[in-house]
Amino acid sequence: MARVNPDLYDDSSAKCAFNYFGLNDVDTIAVREAATRIKLRMRRTVEDIIGIGLDLIDIKERVGHGHFMKWIKAEFKMSERSAQNFMGVAEVYADKYASLADLKVTAEALYLLAAPKTPSEVRDEIDRRIDAGELVTKATYDQAMAAHRAAMRQADDDAIATMEREAEIEPMQEVDAPELRHPGPDPEPSTDSIHGAVREINDPAEVHDQEPSTDEIDSIASLVVAMKALRDLEHSTCEAFWKQQRAQGKADSIHRVFKNVTPRIMMLSELYYCDQ
Repeated sequence: MARVNPDLYDDSSAKCAFNYFGLNDVDTIAVREAATRIKLRMRRTVEDIIGIGLDLIDIKERVGHGHFMKWIKAEFKMSERSAQNFMGVAEVYADKYASLADLKVTAEALYLLAAPKTPSEVRDEIDRRIDAGELVTKATYDQAMAAHRAAMRQADDDAIATMEREAEIEPMQEVDAPELRHPGPDPEPSTDSIHGAVREINDPAEVHDQEPSTDEIDSIASLVVAMKALRDLEHSTCEAFWKQQRAQGKADSIHRVFKNVTPRIMMLSELYYCDQ
């Protein structure tokens, strides 16, 4: 990377001109040529978006830390978010397609697809539709995201239902823990077993076949209540659950149980677990 003058950006100019004198000759030529290419590509076809992104990635290295956004502002009056959009698309899609000219995808959809927040499952699904020649727009992206969220919610509901069956409690009802005793011995416990996981909460060293204790079943019931609260975004219930478990010294162990649950519930759980 070239050494740069600490004042590459001349704020005194009414036009906010970039001070190229701080760069060496090779980098000056490269940066000026990139500026010209980017200006010609501002019509923003798919190929142009990726081309702009690749140039921005290269120039970010050439001008040095702290000067990239000064150059962006001076040459294009471009926001940092726009620059990140271009670079994100280039990083995700530059090597994906041999020919970009015929891709039927809007710029807005492309920015959203390349964004870090887009789940890989959604991106892969829409990429297959792009490969098939389908026109992809923001509406296409929004529909795919809605379907993904619905699938995640269903997975959460299925996980909760499984835990309720394991605990033998009535769905969405408060229960008296002593009435929840298991009629027979547990199967061999494992980290994938709710009973096994909760047994580790109470005594990690003592894990063997036996009828689950009242404390164990109470912990399972508490987990189900907390998971339902997380699913429905009942923040006060979630916060109270983790405060109680922290006070009893069980929060870290119960937190490990949550790691076996679906990602969305785990993510919501983290907000309250880490806040205690």
